[in-house]
Amino acid sequence: MQVLICEAPAVLPDGTPSCDAWQTVAYESLALQTDLFPFEEYLGFDEVIFGKILAALLISFITGHVGGLIVRNMNRV
Repeated sequence: MQVLICEAPAVLPDGTPSCDAWQTVAYESLALQTDLFPFEEYLGFDEVIFGKILAALLISFITGHVGGLIVRNMNRV
């Protein structure tokens, strides 16, 4: 299977992309190039983001649980 790629992409002043030099490349050779797809950079595990999300979920769980207990106890009075 052949894929068309642009050698020198350009963006026109109105914001539309254009290409003057198209090149035909085999899909298999393009998919095997590791420098085009740095998956570790995009899909890698980030400890900082995980910690922030975990902390936010834990805080929301605790405040919701405590708030529910307070509302339940106020309804008994």
